[in-house]
Amino acid sequence: MTEVEQAPLVEAEQKDLPHIDVIPSIDIAPDQTDEFGYSWLNYNGENWYRGQNDTEWTKHDE
Repeated sequence: MTEVEQAPLVEAEQKDLPHIDVIPSIDIAPDQTDEFGYSWLNYNGENWYRGQNDTEWTKHDE
């Protein structure tokens, strides 16, 4: 009886996947609040901010 290789085939190239931005939860407490009332958070190595009346975090593009 001939044995058949049962290992799955693997493609040599990986597919390019789109980058997915992950926004911090509104429930996460800020790291600090500045003198203007903006709350700041470092999340996954990126800086995020929100104003006093904002509920969602906005990524700070430097």
